[in-house]
Amino acid sequence: MGILGRINRVIKGNINEVLDKMSDPAKEVDLLISEMADGLKQAKEEVIGATASAKRNEMHAADRLREVERWQGRAEQAVQSGDDQLAREALGRKMTCDRELELANRAVAEQRGYVDELKTSLKALEARLQDVKLRKESIKQRARAAKDGEQPLKGGEAATEAKFARLEREKNPEVEDELSELKRRIEEGK
Repeated sequence: MGILGRINRVIKGNINEVLDKMSDPAKEVDLLISEMADGLKQAKEEVIGATASAKRNEMHAADRLREVERWQGRAEQAVQSGDDQLAREALGRKMTCDRELELANRAVAEQRGYVDELKTSLKALEARLQDVKLRKESIKQRARAAKDGEQPLKGGEAATEAKFARLEREKNPEVEDELSELKRRIEEGK
């Protein structure tokens, strides 16, 4: 599996499922963060390598374009001097360079797409790692509690996050203003 597949697996992975399987939450959460950090480092190296490869492809395409223009100029020069046979040979070479240029441009487009996809995945992985780092202690506590049978681990954090997300979506500025005004009137009436 390539680096993109590994990154996407980590991004899409369910932390709660991982926590369910932990035997020592304190150590394993730290290990999970360490593995994610290592994956992030590898992903950054892959982005650097892919970007360098894209630059090489762009340079190759630019070389091919110069060759096309060079053979076009030579064909024109041969026609001006009245040498049709030489012009045919130059145009034949130009056509070969045109095909090479087309392939080089295709490679450039593919590599740019790959680099863009890598960068997007890298940002998502960075965000996921930051999220896990920020929640590290609460994750450890929840995992310990679940292991000790104090509370179920599945869905707890996700359910809480979903409730907060729903509250944020449901906030209506007009309703909030009206609520504040109502509270103020009630306070004054006491």
